[in-house]
Amino acid sequence: MKALVVGAGIGGLSAALALAKSGWAVTVFEKSTTIKEIGAGVQISPNGMKVLNSLGVTPLIENSLYEPKHLEVRFGRSGRKVFSVPFKEVALKRWGARYIQIHRNDLIQALLTALKNYNNVQIITGATVESYLNGSSTVSINITNQKSECGDLLIGADGLNSAIRGQMHGSSSPTYTGYAAWRFTVPEKLLNQNTTPVNSCVWVGEDKHIVVTRINSGKTINFVGVVKRESLIKESWNLKGAKEALTKDFKNWDPVVENIISSSDKIFLGGLYNRAPLKSWTDNKTVLVGDAAHPMLPSMAQGASQALEDTSALINCLKEGSTIESSIKKFFLHRNSRVSKIQTRSRDNLNLFHLNKIHKKILYYGGLWLLNQTYPELIHRKQDWIYSYNP
Repeated sequence: MKALVVGAGIGGLSAALALAKSGWAVTVFEKSTTIKEIGAGVQISPNGMKVLNSLGVTPLIENSLYEPKHLEVRFGRSGRKVFSVPFKEVALKRWGARYIQIHRNDLIQALLTALKNYNNVQIITGATVESYLNGSSTVSINITNQKSECGDLLIGADGLNSAIRGQMHGSSSPTYTGYAAWRFTVPEKLLNQNTTPVNSCVWVGEDKHIVVTRINSGKTINFVGVVKRESLIKESWNLKGAKEALTKDFKNWDPVVENIISSSDKIFLGGLYNRAPLKSWTDNKTVLVGDAAHPMLPSMAQGASQALEDTSALINCLKEGSTIESSIKKFFLHRNSRVSKIQTRSRDNLNLFHLNKIHKKILYYGGLWLLNQTYPELIHRKQDWIYSYNP
């Protein structure tokens, strides 16, 4: 059996690896001439780590991953702590796997390294897939300036602006959320050590919030700052932003935040967009995974982990199903309710991070503070349905 995988991101490469381990012949098509992620940090929660463990990828990222000791929520201006909960000492015991932070490209390169162990995998770069055609017994793809390719299964893992999804469901414009995300990384050694962040933290404020994590074995700070922007901002990972505007957005925030921003260099700014949930991810022998199937806002840090969950679920359904068509339909039915719930919760979190009414802030954050003081385990328990899940 032969699978065609469009897209060499986390979803596409993990699916290719799982298929190769199951004996499939796999060809991956990537439109870029080199496979290197532009993005920065990504968080892989225990549900996603279980997939990386099963694929044998975890040993390949040991030297670059970081396990946060605690996760915190603080107010942006005052720096006052809402809560701080242990994660490193809890994750493996409570949820069955570790919680890590890593540069997206380090994970991509580890997946590529793992794929080199299989002779039944081919990766073709500089291949822009324009369309697909479901035949009676095979599925084929048309590639710009190249000959078409045929296989038994087509996986659309080509991200937010998926060409495969566009053909399957027609072109549709995403909805701008009114928010944009600042992104950059900075080596810890460049920071003023008196105001260097100790733990991974979400800093909250009126109509804006910041997520600070660590990558590169903890040696690099990863910064994502989401701010309200009425004017339309292009959706992009590589649109350069102005440091003056970034500094203005978070003026008079806690010195730890100002320290990170003042030490920044290459800064990027991209709009955040919503996409309507799809009624199906399949068309005959073609299936969507990852962001092509269920893009979600970054407010729960679940995008990568849900793509990894897709990988495991898809392989399980292919092993159990009688035909490819029935297997991938079962995959959609199995996954849809879970990812829809996470998509919704991600949108809700974005609003909660940006509360601007004093009574709402007192009610929500005061409740979290009290909960952390009296029953901190409940904060962990609220994550059980996500992190304990074993794909």
